Amino acid sequence: MNARTLVGTVRAGHACHHQVGPQPPRQILEVQRRVTSGLLPGYLMIMTATPGVLLFFQTGGGGGLIGILPVWILIFAIFYFLVIRPQQRRQRQAQQDRDSLLKGLKAGDKVVTTGGIYGTIVAVREKDDTVQLRIAQSVSIEAERGSIARLQVVAEKEPEPVK
Repeated sequence: MNARTLVGTVRAGHACHHQVGPQPPRQILEVQRRVTSGLLPGYLMIMTATPGVLLFFQTGGGGGLIGILPVWILIFAIFYFLVIRPQQRRQRQAQQDRDSLLKGLKAGDKVVTTGGIYGTIVAVREKDDTVQLRIAQSVSIEAERGSIARLQVVAEKEPEPVK
C-alpha cells in the first residue's frame, strides 16, 4: 500500500490534514487542488475506500438550502419508487380482490365474517346489500355484505389408509 492517507476536512481553501505513509496518488492531489481552489461547489463528499482507510473530503460552507435541496429531492424520489409506489399497488390489488370477492358471493358459499363467525350463505339480498348466513342447524343471521372477511378454506380430508 503506497498511498498517502488524507484524513480531515478541507473547507473554503483551508486544508487541515494529517499525512500517513508516502506520496498520495494523483487523483487525491487533483481533488485537493480543486477543493482548495473553489472549483468544487457546495457540499461535495467524495469517499474513496482503500484497504482499511476511508478518505473523506468536504468542500465549502454555507451552501444553504439550494445546495442540499437536490439531495433531498433525490432521496424522496428513491423512497417513492422503492417504498410508496409498490405499497400503493399492493393496496389497490387487495381492494380489487376484496371487491370481486364481495360481488361474487352466492348462496351456498361458506364464509367467515370480520367478527369471526363461520357460516354458509343462504340468500344474497342485492337491494339492501346484505346476506343471510346459516351458522348452525336452524340458526341464521343477517349480515352486511361488507362484513364478509373471506371464503372458508375447506380442507379436503385425506383418505384413510386401508387396514
